[in-house]
Amino acid sequence: MIPLNEPQPEEPVLLRPSSTTIWPLQSYRDGKWQVCPSRREALQFRWQMFAKLASSIAKPIRSSEADADHAAFSDKVLPVFGILYRNITVNNHETGFGYEDYHFRQLARLSANYGFRTVVFSPKALDYEQQTMQGHYLTANSEWQFGFFPLPDVIYYRGVSIYLEENSERIQSLQRLTGLGIPSLNNPLFTLLLDHKLNFHRFLSETVLSSFLPETKVYSAETLSEMLQRHRVLFIKPTAGYESRGLMRLKQTDTGWQIDYNDDDSVLSTRNLFSVNDLLQYVHQIIQSQDYLIQAGIASFLCDRNIFEQRILMQRCGNHWLQACRVIRCSGVQDVPFITADREITANANALSAVLSKKQRNSMDAQLRTAINALTHLFEQKPYEASEFSCDFMLDMSGKIWLLECNAKPSGFFIQTGDLDGRMAYLRHTLQQVAYLSEGLNDSSL
Repeated sequence: MIPLNEPQPEEPVLLRPSSTTIWPLQSYRDGKWQVCPSRREALQFRWQMFAKLASSIAKPIRSSEADADHAAFSDKVLPVFGILYRNITVNNHETGFGYEDYHFRQLARLSANYGFRTVVFSPKALDYEQQTMQGHYLTANSEWQFGFFPLPDVIYYRGVSIYLEENSERIQSLQRLTGLGIPSLNNPLFTLLLDHKLNFHRFLSETVLSSFLPETKVYSAETLSEMLQRHRVLFIKPTAGYESRGLMRLKQTDTGWQIDYNDDDSVLSTRNLFSVNDLLQYVHQIIQSQDYLIQAGIASFLCDRNIFEQRILMQRCGNHWLQACRVIRCSGVQDVPFITADREITANANALSAVLSKKQRNSMDAQLRTAINALTHLFEQKPYEASEFSCDFMLDMSGKIWLLECNAKPSGFFIQTGDLDGRMAYLRHTLQQVAYLSEGLNDSSL
């Protein structure tokens, strides 16, 4: 039997009231959410509510008697917070999830405080006929164990696969599950919009955010030739790329062009060519049949002689958007021309106070607020109704902010290396939104 977990103690930082805290000091009494005088009382009331709910809505599930490692169900199983992850990891019963493992464990450990059990599953582990799935849950000994569960009550789509077919399969599973009425932190339409860089650029180009976008066009040899005449630096990106894989930078030099290429295995190479024809032939050999876009380079403001980006994680709790984390990302090696996940140095955004004047910081922050407010307004509308996203901004030498990209599945590496308060805020906001989606609470009950 899977035991009914008792609430686990949270990290000390979560016990501290903050301006971004909505639910941790509330309990559900007399048919509505009320502020509690203590965190302990809030957790006690919340646990009583969800334990009662779980016992009343639990579904009878068949378990496999042939597999002793698979856990059976009782009528007191908790509602399931399902993390939809990659097939190869889940089906091979692997015990770790790479960059994602840290916050998967934290979500699993803390989810009982919000009345849920966290289960990591994949599309191939779903049985729609029996309304069941298989996946990993965290035991009391902090070990991942494989078991049988009902279909999730709320879904969290995480991770990117190098195999496009697997990404497509997971999106299809997400569409089918949400079609059954199961809420998802980010629905399929929002994920598909942000996963295709060119379509997302076209979408934003028709909004008030158009002034924050670098010039971006679909790749063709003719378009590349034309843009080479107007820009000293260009970036060529896969429309469905991630972690800077497949990214090229073309930089004009005194003698020709320097091409920096980060291949699909994240191996960086540099080549110098002396004519546009040679450059076009080289780029064509790399691109082959994949879809790419061309984006104008930005004369980046430098931090300690390196380019840097600002990455901001926004999360939704009910009808409120909250900033969970804001960091700066610099290339870890001075001659690396762009930031890649395995070569970056991440620091708290407060570090910018050492390189920017107060006037520059105020101007930058005002631009960021304008862009973030516009993004959250767009993403909370139907049909997207998003719950979280991260966005990358670059500051140029004139003090203007540029929006480089948004991600519906913020990098696990970024979440793991962000500041402590940011990591804890991410966990707290995620679980608050899971509870909100599960219960269908409206704004007046927050």
